[in-house]
Amino acid sequence: MSDAMNPSQAFFSLILEAGFLETQSLETQSLEDPLTEPFPPDLAQRLLAKSLVLSTVEIDSLKSNLILGRNGKDFLLGSGADDSIFAYGSNDFILGQGGNDLGFGDNGNDVLFGEAGNDTLFGGAGQDSLEGGPGNDWLDGGRGNDTLYGGWGVDILIGGAGADTFKLGSLGSPDDSLIGLPPTNLPPGA
Repeated sequence: MSDAMNPSQAFFSLILEAGFLETQSLETQSLEDPLTEPFPPDLAQRLLAKSLVLSTVEIDSLKSNLILGRNGKDFLLGSGADDSIFAYGSNDFILGQGGNDLGFGDNGNDVLFGEAGNDTLFGGAGQDSLEGGPGNDWLDGGRGNDTLYGGWGVDILIGGAGADTFKLGSLGSPDDSLIGLPPTNLPPGA
């Protein structure tokens, strides 16, 4: 992962849209203390602990949400529902959380986590990292040298154009499908 996506050095523009009617935004902020690893699982809580709080916005975890990023580096956080998250341009971070999420990274070196649920993630152009998490996921890296992690469940991993890496490890299922995989990038034991 490049330094551009390491949150200890990055700036984020967090835009949340709950449904289609209410939009709250938090302009560019920075993290003051360095993180020990890129995008730890508690990143959202650490951002909120740095007073990056949207006190009047709650994303209802029982409803689907449309979450839109902007052209800058975005940190887009879904809810427990079925969210549609569009990052647009730059180097973005998408965390779908629970539900059957749809995530689009677009241009840039994006990081997309679907987490629990049957997620569909598209990296777009750039060197993207996609991780489906538990559930039956569809991951499409798009153009660029991407890294795709299937996770638990029956997953479809599509590398697209570029020298892509597929990681199954102990989380992979024997029913996973790998598409567009050059023989030189096969996981060990495949």
